[in-house]
Amino acid sequence: MGTFEIEMDIETGNTSAFSFVLSNKKGEKTVFSFDFEKEIFSVGRSHSGIIDFHYKFADRISEAHLEKKKSYHIRLFVDKSSTECFIDNGELVQTNTVFPSEPYNSLSFESEEETTISINVYPILLEKILVFSFQFLVFSFSLLTIII
Repeated sequence: MGTFEIEMDIETGNTSAFSFVLSNKKGEKTVFSFDFEKEIFSVGRSHSGIIDFHYKFADRISEAHLEKKKSYHIRLFVDKSSTECFIDNGELVQTNTVFPSEPYNSLSFESEEETTISINVYPILLEKILVFSFQFLVFSFSLLTIII
């Protein structure tokens, strides 16, 4: 697929951290992390795909200040060379360039405590938009993977 929007509503409960990961079959991935103890939202792309064109590209982690809330509304836009993450209608925005050698087709979640996630995936196509909806409850240290 390669180009899509993921819309998520996440209820954080008592967790001190959670993350979600976009990845592909080759193991290339971009990691989006919410760390409430450090009050940081970060995006790691050290294994995002083609990274060896500049020695500093993979080492750079994008970080932004984050306040813990009971819930977050996240819109994540993904195409062949970028991710754009909008949190709570643009209160926090992260745009990152990535170069996976094949499209990301998997979304995984990890949380230290129980976290409720509601997900809609919207493939972005030239002629039509397909809608897939998922409802999940994620428990401590469990890993949830959705093949997109």
